[in-house]
Amino acid sequence: MLAVPVPELAATVTVEPADGFAVGHRRFPDLASLLATRHEGDSRLVTAAIARLASWMRENGSLPPSEGFSMMWRTTIPRSVGLAGSSALVIGALRSLARLWDTTIPDEVGPRLALEVEVDRLGIAAGPQDRLVQWHESTLLMDFGSGSWSIRAVHPPAPIDLLVCWTDAARRPSHATHAPLQDRRDEPEVRERMAALAELARQAASALQAGDVDTVGQCMDAGLEHRGALVSLERAHVELVEQLRRLGAAATYAGSGGAVVALAPDLTPLRDWATQLGLRNVTTAVT
Repeated sequence: MLAVPVPELAATVTVEPADGFAVGHRRFPDLASLLATRHEGDSRLVTAAIARLASWMRENGSLPPSEGFSMMWRTTIPRSVGLAGSSALVIGALRSLARLWDTTIPDEVGPRLALEVEVDRLGIAAGPQDRLVQWHESTLLMDFGSGSWSIRAVHPPAPIDLLVCWTDAARRPSHATHAPLQDRRDEPEVRERMAALAELARQAASALQAGDVDTVGQCMDAGLEHRGALVSLERAHVELVEQLRRLGAAATYAGSGGAVVALAPDLTPLRDWATQLGLRNVTTAVT
């Protein structure tokens, strides 16, 4: 898969020493009770991240400090539109608490911890893609076909601007799309379509590296056909892609919940269109 970070949208987690233990609006008498708490409500991603970091430290022969702390967070990433808001929050929690606890999470470990937080502790269907891109903060070509995680950073010779826009209509959590698809992963058509998407990702990465914007756009357009054969697409989201294409852009889904991404020589007409429709949007550069 080929994925691009969008630094204009971010989750920010702050943690400070405190007399007790606070995670958002939840209070705990000690660290043991925090680590043993049920992961629920708006704080569940964060409490699960804290618990996984503590267990990872123990697995590696160290103990998390017992001194109190207060953790708060804010995010500009819209929820349930396919822009990886949950993984960004988990990674922010892992990194901020690791600094407070004076421990270093290796780059090869961080994305795996983030994935384990959601898959193992919260039962959310997810994959490594978002976590790798957010952890490394770089455009990455990723291959998970062999069971191991192979990644390569991809940089164009000059920045390439993209428009990301999203609608609240028919929002859908990524889990709702990924869980049924994972159950079908051994079906021949699913394997064929995933192989085709992987080949498109490799072609797009090579084109991106060469600055071949036209080929990147062609790969984006082709990817939506395979997505539509694998999962049901919301008509409201497909309509956004179709309208962007009528404006002369290459366009496809940015994720699974309602966000789309577009590429064109001039993004101004696209931004004007998005604004007129009341769609929230950001411009980001692939560098």
